Amino acid sequence: MVSSKKLSSLSEAEVTFGKYCRSLSGVEVNDLANSKSTIMKLNHLRPMLWTRDMKESIDFYTNTLGFTCGEYNEDWGWAALHRDDVEIMLAIPNEHTPFDKPMFTGSFYINVADVDYWWEQLKDKVNLCYGIENFEYDMREFAFYDNNGYLIQYGQNIDGIEE
Repeated sequence: MVSSKKLSSLSEAEVTFGKYCRSLSGVEVNDLANSKSTIMKLNHLRPMLWTRDMKESIDFYTNTLGFTCGEYNEDWGWAALHRDDVEIMLAIPNEHTPFDKPMFTGSFYINVADVDYWWEQLKDKVNLCYGIENFEYDMREFAFYDNNGYLIQYGQNIDGIEE
């Protein structure tokens, strides 16, 4: 969804930055104030997680987290998994890609409808980073590592939790 900020209320710096970004992407730049520009929509983010053990990774995501393996190609060393609105791809890096072990400096944050349900389902089945707790930014969440060491967080807005 595009920001709810009205085009007429954009600052000169915001208009200039918007024109600069679109010029880099090759999109024709029009006057934002007159709302004639084309805004390119991003549709989905599907992270590609590298792994050395494809079958173990598919097993973790399907049997532990309840994902479905929608496609698997052993020759390519690639799989696509999904659960509800979340999609993840797995890949064995090819010989042109330097790869010693999975590394990612952030986490994969998955918003869930009932974080307490997920906590009860997963707390004894995963390698926990931290247990369930409420945070000052109005989220109730917990975090764990997948079989490769990627950090995954499950969280729910505290306002959405029934007492």
